[in-house]
Amino acid sequence: NWNKNGHFLMDVPGDNNFVGDLSYLLLGADSAVLTIDAVDGVRPLTRKLWQAIKEQELPAIAFVNKLDRDRADFDMAFDGLSAVLGIKPVLLFMPIGQQENFKGLVDVLGGKALFFEADGKVKEGDIPADMADEVEALRETTVENIAESDEALMEKYLEEGELTSEEILQGLSVGVKSGELVPVCVGSSLENKGGAQLLDAIQS
Repeated sequence: NWNKNGHFLMDVPGDNNFVGDLSYLLLGADSAVLTIDAVDGVRPLTRKLWQAIKEQELPAIAFVNKLDRDRADFDMAFDGLSAVLGIKPVLLFMPIGQQENFKGLVDVLGGKALFFEADGKVKEGDIPADMADEVEALRETTVENIAESDEALMEKYLEEGELTSEEILQGLSVGVKSGELVPVCVGSSLENKGGAQLLDAIQS
């Protein structure tokens, strides 16, 4: 249960020996979360998993995991989504630091920072100054990608240069359901960092 709504989670095989059964298991799913290892990035097996998701025409979210690990490289993992898998990613959250310095998330659309506390809780704060320009550029790209999923939104975006929060969420929902857009969340499942934000994204 999450925010008074029930969700059923299916942990499908991630091993090459069992991936052949994936297409049958996905028949019982309404959507998918594609997990990417921040250390290894997109691997050959990831391609098989993504192909199975696409064949079932499931809306999907990508989750870049293990950002607290040694050698974690967010940019490498994120770039692989488009370069290797051909995904049109919509970055909802980006990490504040990584490896031993992974201390929070930036809510790209919300324009705020979320700093980790205990037990998966976060404290809102200002976006670090050294990330502000990058976040602003990412937000523009994200909103533009969302607008492109809906002709009416794209027309308004070209005319006015901005969309309301409601219009952005509407366009994101349309793009995800059609399979055109894949939202991206980040975190560390072992440390319970970013899990709440992922569940919020799934529910939205």
